[in-house]
Amino acid sequence: MKRFLSLFLLLFMLVNVAPAQNDMRKRFEERRAERRARYDSIRTEQQKRFDEFRRKQNERYVGQLRKKWKQYEVIDEVVETPRKDSVKLKLYQAEILSPDLDTKAFGDVTLDVTAPLPTKEDTVFTITIDTVVVIDSIEDVERLIASIRAQVPMMMSDTICMGKDSTDVLTQDTTTVQPVDTAAVEIKIEEVVHIPDPEPQPQPMVNIEPLEEDIELVSVSLYGTLVSVAFPQDADLQLMRVDEDGIATLWEQIADTVVPSRFDITIKSCLDKRAEMKLCDWAYLRMVQSISKKRYGDTNEAVIFASYIMAQSGYKIRLAFKDEYVFMLFASHHELYDMKKVMLEDDCYFILDSRLSGSFYISNVGYEKEQRFSLLIAQEQHVEPEISDTLVVTSAKGCTFSYQLNMNMIQFFEDYPSGRLFFGDESSKWLLGVKTPLDSIAKSTLYPQAREAVSGLTPWQAVAKLLNWVQTGFEYAYDDDVWGHDRIFFSSETLYYPHSDCEDKAILFSTLVRDILNLDVILLYFDNPEHLATAVHIPVEEKPGEFVMYNNKRYMVCDPTLKNGPIGRNMSYFVGATPKIIVID
Repeated sequence: MKRFLSLFLLLFMLVNVAPAQNDMRKRFEERRAERRARYDSIRTEQQKRFDEFRRKQNERYVGQLRKKWKQYEVIDEVVETPRKDSVKLKLYQAEILSPDLDTKAFGDVTLDVTAPLPTKEDTVFTITIDTVVVIDSIEDVERLIASIRAQVPMMMSDTICMGKDSTDVLTQDTTTVQPVDTAAVEIKIEEVVHIPDPEPQPQPMVNIEPLEEDIELVSVSLYGTLVSVAFPQDADLQLMRVDEDGIATLWEQIADTVVPSRFDITIKSCLDKRAEMKLCDWAYLRMVQSISKKRYGDTNEAVIFASYIMAQSGYKIRLAFKDEYVFMLFASHHELYDMKKVMLEDDCYFILDSRLSGSFYISNVGYEKEQRFSLLIAQEQHVEPEISDTLVVTSAKGCTFSYQLNMNMIQFFEDYPSGRLFFGDESSKWLLGVKTPLDSIAKSTLYPQAREAVSGLTPWQAVAKLLNWVQTGFEYAYDDDVWGHDRIFFSSETLYYPHSDCEDKAILFSTLVRDILNLDVILLYFDNPEHLATAVHIPVEEKPGEFVMYNNKRYMVCDPTLKNGPIGRNMSYFVGATPKIIVID
């Protein structure tokens, strides 16, 4: 009987419950379909409003292009102010511990020690050099120092302080030097400068929804990476004449102010690539230029099309023409070297084409929500890896790290423009790359070794190990001697090239300390002579040495250019100087 009742109940549920569940599922699907239809309808109406807004913006823009353009004069390119030095090196002073010297001469250098000298052996006095010494290489410097040491019968209390024409410091070697003062010495600060975070990248004024139509792909190589961008078929362009009306007519043809532009697919494709590859503003500009030139050749049409894509992507660009050529100008948050420029109202626009000179014509008309370019790099560019040979760097104390780099990122940095973070501030020329991350291949090969090398060490010992590796593992050389001009490296470049100078070493060391040790670092900028060092906040341990106070924290001086220099030791030339501190984070 119980079995019969169980079967009856089961049959009853199958007959009555299952249809009810089906009804509920059907009603749910119907309601979901209704909501999707309402959403699609709202989205369609919204996109129509977006398209209408863009159409009006493009109509207004084309109308302004047809008006008479104003004549301007090109401002010559900003050339990096040379460091306060010349090509020659001069020996400043050498402190020695012996008075038993007469006037000695070697090469082009004269040591003038004829003045009466103290007789106490522990008295420190100065040898002055009155002759400029021409030095062609670091090897010449080392030979000069060896020659001076050969004249000194006792160990120097400090090492030779070298500089270009009495204003720039080379490197000091403190291998055998004991600190002159074991007390804690606070360095006074002249000014505090903060490196800003990159602003969000420009965006289109409204959402862009391309038309559905057949496309063709145009492909280029961007920093060793194949990039393909969609174009509508039969997308040929022709500029009938180089004047206001001709340029406006071609812009109108591209924008297609009657219906959504056929070239919306190209704008969307470019922006998708920017997001996919995490391209900074400069890399995005280079991609758009390359794609435009590949499709339309080295022509005015390519320049106008690239300008259209950049403007529709949200960038603040302007068009100019002179004679038979059209030019793109772009506004930037930062001042670029080696590019001609023009001032339009309250903005500085840089000119990509070096052919433009003298007077020319500009249409100073833009789109809503347009933004300036930024030279700050927020994240690593996702370009294809091209693995370098293994590089091995060993410090004077035997710390050896081997690593590899992405050569496509080296190519990217080689192409990257240099400039000042802040307009008119020459000291900010060293700051654009400070926050730029090391490339992922370098991180994956170098960082595990570095973390293992400092494991078990106190923070002080770990900082000292990395400091000595940067101080002694990378050969110092003046940029003027190597490149013919001052060149500021990104950290990946310092790891790659055989020579580097003070700012390169400081930026690399600050990157390593922040990434590997997770410690706070600031930069120390000395004005005369120009020199860049670092200071690190080392928690818990407070030892003697030179330091700066910032935000109620003690930052110990760490100079990556001072060979074998300990933590808390500044170059003797900068004792008493008041640096500008540069806050990274």
